[in-house]
Amino acid sequence: AIREQGWYKQRFADAMSGMGDYEDKISGMKQNLFALITAGDTVVELGAGLGPNLKYLNSTISYTAVEPNSYMHAELESKLKEQFSTPSTITEDIRLVPTASADVVVSTLVLCSVKSQGEILDEILRVLKPGGKLLFLEHVIEEGQGYPSPYNIQKFDWDRAYYRWSQRFMSPLQAALADGCHPDRDTVKAISEKFSEVFVKRFRVPELWGSPDWWKYYPIGPQVAGVAIKRPLSYAGELAEVQFKFCAADMAVVRTMPADVEGSEKQAAWAREMQVELAKPTTKIKCN
Repeated sequence: AIREQGWYKQRFADAMSGMGDYEDKISGMKQNLFALITAGDTVVELGAGLGPNLKYLNSTISYTAVEPNSYMHAELESKLKEQFSTPSTITEDIRLVPTASADVVVSTLVLCSVKSQGEILDEILRVLKPGGKLLFLEHVIEEGQGYPSPYNIQKFDWDRAYYRWSQRFMSPLQAALADGCHPDRDTVKAISEKFSEVFVKRFRVPELWGSPDWWKYYPIGPQVAGVAIKRPLSYAGELAEVQFKFCAADMAVVRTMPADVEGSEKQAAWAREMQVELAKPTTKIKCN
């Protein structure tokens, strides 16, 4: 298969270094999600890539990166040495991770591209300890609303419908160009079929950070962040902790000065603009 060719893997690894703009702007959501990881946890990350999530993790956790693309390993290993004071490892296959060994499994923009979501989710359940958490941030297919009819035509959102239909149409091409990435997967449904406790926040990018330029992220605009917990729970207040730390949390507002803002006057103007931005109400997205 073309995805197994060395030149293809190298190309995809190079492309991942261009995700900086997305990572900067999604960081508030990631801060809320990864707040559920505590010091001393054993964490397994699926598709760790070039390590964009490492900066959110406590330096004292025990960390295993599952990354099948060996062309990413050198940069990832360098970042692991900088980030953690405890041992960390890289493996290419989650099947090599011991059973019931992880407090947390992390998956961000990974479940779109695995061959079988069901099989990977079974492996995640195997790896998690009782009460362990799957923390996920994934792009998904736009929510369905049925077909237009005389009963719903007044409320029918045609923009959402066209987006969803076009995701179905684009999926084969997207999968071929982006290492198996399918924009039309209902990942929340797949997770809910395996886990009985699932908390999800739905949002769209780049609308999440107030940009109207939806085409820049087409066809992966609809996204979800969430927590799935393996039964039995590890302590009585586990569900309440997720609801408090994640579901009830406002999304942190994080802004990074663009590299092209040069000179004291432009930087001062940018700072004033951010003061206005930070004075606005914080983004509130409820779990559903």
